[in-house]
Amino acid sequence: MQEKKWLVAICAGWQQVHSIKTARDLGISVIAFDGDANAPGKDYADLFFAIDVTEPELIVKKISDLGIEIKCAVSFISDIGMLTAGIVNDFFGTGAISERVALGFTNKKSQREALGLVGLYNPKWVSVMPDDEWSALSILESFKGSIVVKPTDSAGSKGITKLEFPYTDIVSAVKKGREHSNEIIIEEFIVGREFSIETFWVNGCCDVLAISRRIIEKDKTASSIERVKLPARLENCVIEAVKRINIDLGIHSGPAHTELIVNSKNEIFILETAARGGGFFVFDAFIPKITGKNYTIDHLNLLMGLPPAPVTDSKTDIMALLKYLPSRAGVIASVTGFESLENIEGVTGESFVVAGDMTSESEVDADRLGYILVSGQRGTDLQQMLYEATALIKVVYQ
Repeated sequence: MQEKKWLVAICAGWQQVHSIKTARDLGISVIAFDGDANAPGKDYADLFFAIDVTEPELIVKKISDLGIEIKCAVSFISDIGMLTAGIVNDFFGTGAISERVALGFTNKKSQREALGLVGLYNPKWVSVMPDDEWSALSILESFKGSIVVKPTDSAGSKGITKLEFPYTDIVSAVKKGREHSNEIIIEEFIVGREFSIETFWVNGCCDVLAISRRIIEKDKTASSIERVKLPARLENCVIEAVKRINIDLGIHSGPAHTELIVNSKNEIFILETAARGGGFFVFDAFIPKITGKNYTIDHLNLLMGLPPAPVTDSKTDIMALLKYLPSRAGVIASVTGFESLENIEGVTGESFVVAGDMTSESEVDADRLGYILVSGQRGTDLQQMLYEATALIKVVYQ
């Protein structure tokens, strides 16, 4: 009998389901951990334990008690589980992403410091700890334009506040950020076009999967992501900047999701980068549509130590637009129309909510009702396709 290959999935929420299911399809056995006893990934894992992913010691103990030899631990789409995955990998000597590397990819202060070391543009910034809060806040006198206050180790746009000079609400903004992290970053707001770059790494070699324009709602969360083709010189500069910061932070194999802003002078400012696939169906749906390839399979093969597929030019002529439907405060009465999207060529979509769900006013990435993905050979057709698809969706609140 063939020996089982065990993978530890840190987080088993709905965004992890695709990867967990794919692992099972490949014959990989999955142990999943999530603080939610009813996490959707529970139904697809071989073993599931309701242990909070911020409790690495408990997870290590449970794996040890099971007596199972694991190949690696991974947090497929979530930053929240990344550090714990690194701690598990270090403890069991798997050779996969370490705690040190995970920390660099999840801590915004570490990334700001790394950007300075590799010579990339950094916005003016300062970190604020509770014991030096007011002395650090006095540095705000050197800021004159818009600023952003955000936690150093949060994700999904949580705890972020944009302020205008003279920053009269700075105290409440710091308090809001402190709800998600002990340390706060205050940085100047860079005006420009925002992009996300999806890459896949094999033994230190980088394959650029997509460069996409991000339309931002309320200066926080993306309302849509559309593949774009940049002028050659700017594209080369963007790719070089993305490679430099990810290599410096220690990526070696697997997906990475990097967000940046290009200002009016074509100067490139890295906002943040993560050693994982883009969430909310960017890695699981948007990328396969553009490349014609399921990179989740490649990622899992790398994690299992199988011979990696060669890095190739994954660009195609397929253009795609991923649109998110923002929520509002209230309780969902009904959601209809998503089932009709399959009748439109080049359109797919899915609801994130069902009747009875309570939703909030759109502030963070989680405040989304669903997505619509349109694709085709011509980018000029996408908006019309999106218009037709959106007209089919009906979300009624109580």
